[in-house]
Amino acid sequence: PGPNVTAGTVVRYQCDHTFKGTPTATCGYDSAYIIQGRCRKECRPPPIVPHASVHVNNALVSSGWYAGIAARYSCDPGFEGSVTALCGEDGNYTVEGHCKVASSVETDKLYRNIHGLTATIGVENGVLLAGLGWFFWQRWRVSVRTLPASASATGNELVAGLSSPLSPRCAADAEQPGTSAQAAQES
Repeated sequence: PGPNVTAGTVVRYQCDHTFKGTPTATCGYDSAYIIQGRCRKECRPPPIVPHASVHVNNALVSSGWYAGIAARYSCDPGFEGSVTALCGEDGNYTVEGHCKVASSVETDKLYRNIHGLTATIGVENGVLLAGLGWFFWQRWRVSVRTLPASASATGNELVAGLSSPLSPRCAADAEQPGTSAQAAQES
């Protein structure tokens, strides 16, 4: 101890305005000071991290945010990951980690997109088939209207230029194989 300081004397320090802490120095019996505490740089509250919420230990931060304090985050629902923000000696935070879309959410989005695509394709196919059906029905209607009244065809010929054997029509006076016209020739 010096001439004005005796063993056991406690000296308290006041930190500069941008620092926090209550450092003390206690004079020991060996004339050496025992230092406890220190002045730490003040920090702003932890930064906002996308898709995450900060968890605060109120007892720890009751005296404020300062260098060396770490803030832990939990990811929002539908996200996963780990995030920590550490206040550095310069008063700025370093953020480590991130929250990303949870794999279960990605799978659900993919499932919904596939089912939406399937429904869209089904509707498009239905519209296409309806359009083709209407087109061929119109073509058939026009060809039936344009037949002359005396037109005749056998069962093997197509009427009015229709190229589809799906709907050939026979004229009313056409002879069909195996009908009474053949029977008349045999008798």
